[in-house]
Amino acid sequence: MKITVLCEGRTEYYFVQNVLDPYLPADVKAVPLPVSGVAFGNVPFEMVKHAAEDELTKRDAPELVTTMVDLYELTGWPSINTQPGETPLQRVHRIENEALKSFGDDRFLPYIQLYEYEALLLADLDELKNWLDPLGVELLRDSLGDSWEPENVNDGPETAPSKRIIHFDQTYEYSKGSVGPNVARAISIPRLRNRCGHFDEWISALERKTSAA
Repeated sequence: MKITVLCEGRTEYYFVQNVLDPYLPADVKAVPLPVSGVAFGNVPFEMVKHAAEDELTKRDAPELVTTMVDLYELTGWPSINTQPGETPLQRVHRIENEALKSFGDDRFLPYIQLYEYEALLLADLDELKNWLDPLGVELLRDSLGDSWEPENVNDGPETAPSKRIIHFDQTYEYSKGSVGPNVARAISIPRLRNRCGHFDEWISALERKTSAA
């Protein structure tokens, strides 16, 4: 079974290639693809929809197309505005559900990361210390306070997960494409699933889809 994963950036691309694909069963192949087909960057829904349609109409079409894009700075997706009283998880569920309705094909599985890919790296700061400046990571830990969850670290321009990491170790800004996937692999997908509930929902959905194929 083939799964195409439409990726927002290089970090997601190499995560799919080097972390997600080896985790899935041997008869399941996860293939990363830039949303635009040739480059990375902003991923409005119409671009995602067009890319998914292209994949699903190929002669060697995958059985499933999914996405790996950030909620942070997401634009142009259905029902994207925050509703009064909803949690971040409720918001992302709503956007994903509306995206699926808009696409109209259950071979499409939209996944939006709360709030950024780098939330996964916050799942184990002790492991992150092995890849970035240990003192900087300890200062990052202090900045997060006593009670927090990786997927709830917010989407402010200075407080989103990647912004926090870069603030305490600027080398991450130009090394994220390699460091990001390597840290996630070192943490391991089971540990990521344990700490990141929405990420776990995505992996569980992939497992259901592949086992039913």
